[in-house]
Amino acid sequence: MCLLRSFFQEHTEDHADGSPTGGGPPTPPLQGLTREQEPTSSLSGAVLRIGPRVGVVPDTLRGWWKQAEIEWSPESGRWVAPRKTARRPQPPLTSDRGEEPVDAVSFSFVYRSVVVAMPVREKPHRLVESLAALSGLNGECVVETWFIDDNKDERSSALLYSFDRPSRVTSVAADSPKPSRQEGIRRSQFGHQWVPGADERLGMLKDDLIRQFLETEATHMFFLDADVVVHPDILMHLLSLEVPIVAEVYWTQFRQADPLLPQVWNIQPGIRRLETVLALRDPATLKVGGLGACTLIERRVLEAGVRFERVDSVPYWGEDRHFCVRAQASGFELLADSHLPAVHLYRDEDLSVLAAWKSAHLASTSITDRLDERWERAVRRHLEPPLWAQARTGCRDFGLAGARSIARRIGTSRRSPSTTKSV
Repeated sequence: MCLLRSFFQEHTEDHADGSPTGGGPPTPPLQGLTREQEPTSSLSGAVLRIGPRVGVVPDTLRGWWKQAEIEWSPESGRWVAPRKTARRPQPPLTSDRGEEPVDAVSFSFVYRSVVVAMPVREKPHRLVESLAALSGLNGECVVETWFIDDNKDERSSALLYSFDRPSRVTSVAADSPKPSRQEGIRRSQFGHQWVPGADERLGMLKDDLIRQFLETEATHMFFLDADVVVHPDILMHLLSLEVPIVAEVYWTQFRQADPLLPQVWNIQPGIRRLETVLALRDPATLKVGGLGACTLIERRVLEAGVRFERVDSVPYWGEDRHFCVRAQASGFELLADSHLPAVHLYRDEDLSVLAAWKSAHLASTSITDRLDERWERAVRRHLEPPLWAQARTGCRDFGLAGARSIARRIGTSRRSPSTTKSV
């Protein structure tokens, strides 16, 4: 709230060269800042001045302003968030809010309510970091956090029950097929592999949370993996984008021989385009073909029947892929955002990345600084197609001339100086 008051105060002072007159809005403080008369230049100037000072992305501040739909009320003589902007009243919020001053709690996300959902089977030293980040989320949009306790370590289960925000913990039913130590995701230096049936089981657990969510009046559902540590402003930022499905990017070295890559992709089952990966290195919001693990979903998406259940005709592993196939088939775009990248505790070595992020006061640069020129060269080698694939593409797209051009490149790359005859 201090941040929001600072925003209004700064904006008012920047435009105040007079005082309110009569029964209308003050002529200059916040003059014309209704939906119909929003001066883009002055609003942009204010968010650019205040954003860096308080550590919030300017686009996020601009989204807060637009979402609140602040207007002048002649009856009260104050700037208010009018009743007509309310989406649907959410418990524990009152259903009849009326008109409230902008410096009250009404300027927060009172018209957005989020249920955070997290199926959990994680080691306690990683889980404690993820829960600490959840506990520190800014804003008043989170109604409740739902955990599914699927842990094998009792210490991890105890952490869920001691979570210090409104939450609900559901243990996996005793009569459900309990996983053995070999089931689930196997992680190693060569990446992670799904054991057959483990992703389908996880999808069933998430779908059960969706059914419970649809019995509430909440507007959004935020699925978060138990090994992901998020920025305190992540929900407020993602809500300000006002899109059906969006995931915040994090960077992971899935195999130790590979470069850092985002958990989003362009083509199923997990093919990434080079230009997309390079673009996500900077703050951006891009359309992608698949995402997961840190995803905000609007209620209307889930009401349309989008689920994590396996699609029988789609032979992909991972429940997120089946969710994305259903979402795109239902007409919903998938967006990836990289303004406030998260930290993925994929291995214990990643705890050092988290420590550096905390030491830098959660600055995104402490994460993206690893994506340097050396990283870019490695990504290009990893994602650019080999020469034989380029030759096939050249023949298909440019005919015989294109194939010959690529063939010459292949011959040049394979020719060794020691075998070159001198004339």
